[in-house]
Amino acid sequence: LYSISVSNNPLFQAGASGLDGLARGMLSSAAGFASASMRFSWRGDPELGVGDRVRLTDAAGEVHEGVVSRQTLSLSQGFSASCTCATPDLPTPAKAHLPCAA
Repeated sequence: LYSISVSNNPLFQAGASGLDGLARGMLSSAAGFASASMRFSWRGDPELGVGDRVRLTDAAGEVHEGVVSRQTLSLSQGFSASCTCATPDLPTPAKAHLPCAA
């Protein structure tokens, strides 16, 4: 279990009305979610952004879920994207490109 420290954020001012409801809503939306550390490259989707949840199925049929923490978009030779899903506590895999069905 991790503790989260938030400072200098106007949404989380001490004593603010609705703070408890906001915190409970955030925790509820993350309940049961485990994020995998992974990298993947694909043809891309401009609507996908940092903070979005993704679910990839690899060539072996295993499902991997993560939250995009870094994204590089390329317009060279057509549109494509390289994405990283990692948390500060987990090292980003050196070379873990997952062949996936997008």
